[in-house]
Amino acid sequence: MARILVIDDDPQVRSVVSKDCSSWGHRVSEAADGLGGMRLVETRAHDLITDIHMPEMDGIELVTALRERSASVRILAISGGWSRRAKEEVLLDADMVGADLVLPKPFTLEEPRRAVDGLV
Repeated sequence: MARILVIDDDPQVRSVVSKDCSSWGHRVSEAADGLGGMRLVETRAHDLITDIHMPEMDGIELVTALRERSASVRILAISGGWSRRAKEEVLLDADMVGADLVLPKPFTLEEPRRAVDGLV
């Protein structure tokens, strides 16, 4: 069982992914943006699932900041992007700054589970 922090500015996506992770036996916390997620990570170690496009602190900034602090945190970056090309570029950026896995939105209900299982 892992402690997972789901960070996404879309409350519906955040809720679905959080409930799924919880049903798989993980302890789950949530944040609506990168700054909120960073505050939670500073108080307790988490593995994370983070969106890329968010207000305040986006996912690229968050992944970069977390990698500067710890190489051991496991990070799954998710993004719908604005277009297919933008989505691919953003996920490539997330991979380049240190995300362990990337997952494009929309995704099936099984894809996040396989990704999380591969991380934890």
